[in-house]
Amino acid sequence: MCICVGALVGLARQDDSAAEHTRPKVLLFSSIDIRYLADNVDFWGREIGINGFIVNFLIEWWSSEEQISGIAHDLLMLDKRSRQVGIDHNFIKVALGYKTLPHWADDSAWKQVMITFTNISKLLKETRMSGIAIDTEAYQSPIFDSSSQRFKGTSLEQLKRLAYRRGQQIIASLTEHYPDIEILLLQEGAYHSFVSGFQEYDLWIHFYDGLASLRNSKGIVIGTENTYRVVKRESLQSLYREEFNVMALHSRDPEFWLERCSIAIGMWPLGREYWDKRSNYSAREFQEQFQTAMALSPRYVWIYDHGTAWFRMHDSEIKDYTANKHWIWESQYQALPTDPLVSHYYDVVRGAIDPGVR
Repeated sequence: MCICVGALVGLARQDDSAAEHTRPKVLLFSSIDIRYLADNVDFWGREIGINGFIVNFLIEWWSSEEQISGIAHDLLMLDKRSRQVGIDHNFIKVALGYKTLPHWADDSAWKQVMITFTNISKLLKETRMSGIAIDTEAYQSPIFDSSSQRFKGTSLEQLKRLAYRRGQQIIASLTEHYPDIEILLLQEGAYHSFVSGFQEYDLWIHFYDGLASLRNSKGIVIGTENTYRVVKRESLQSLYREEFNVMALHSRDPEFWLERCSIAIGMWPLGREYWDKRSNYSAREFQEQFQTAMALSPRYVWIYDHGTAWFRMHDSEIKDYTANKHWIWESQYQALPTDPLVSHYYDVVRGAIDPGVR
């Protein structure tokens, strides 16, 4: 009980001491092409103020060593160019829910998964990426749902132990060669389980506890998705407190959570569908949301670029970048026009929004 109260008190003090709050880094989660990004870092860094990217669809938990090492050259080029414009906090996203993650009890299959995470960590260190964003959403695989048919015959207590063990193995694989790697977890499975009551996340906290068991030097950042469309200051503050305190109350090592870990508020202002890049709410509403997120989140805030809603690759550019059989994610969506008022959303991030913008 004292731990939970302490978390609430600490959070209130943080809200009241804006002068002491270090400006968090702004991350853009995007399916942007690495080569295209490297050629346009001035735009994202100097003109908008993005501090890093969470790069989507680059490597996966089943990627071969050859596939992983094959992108090193592009990542090194990105690092060299991006640091010059303040883009120095880049992450690679790996989704656990794509395809079907091996059964928690399948030691043989998990041995290969661990090799993959080891290879990923070596790549991240070699290319000076900040870390990995582990996406824990189920997608095609019921990862954390103990009632799933695939876990029939395995007791709940055994599943909890196994989820913990796999989390522990992943963090060990990631930190062995890259001790200072940063871990960003998407999304807030503990909140889904303990507050929303979603059965499909009941094993999530045990997986997190396994990750946290090594008390890695940079801690663990939880990137929230419940906050995507919460734009009002008071509502976002309230949800942030709930998210933070659920972790403090239910994690096995609450001191580690309070001392080294944090919440990164996620926002989704642009992109209704992959084929529809229009806004979900106004630039004025995004401004209120963004400023509140920046005041609350200690280390990072992040913006979800649904598909490629924050930019447009023209057909001629796609042709140039694919001339040597280079693959670009869903190029037909990349070429679609952005929201007509996209520049106003850029202005919010840059802190230069016109008071008259609606």
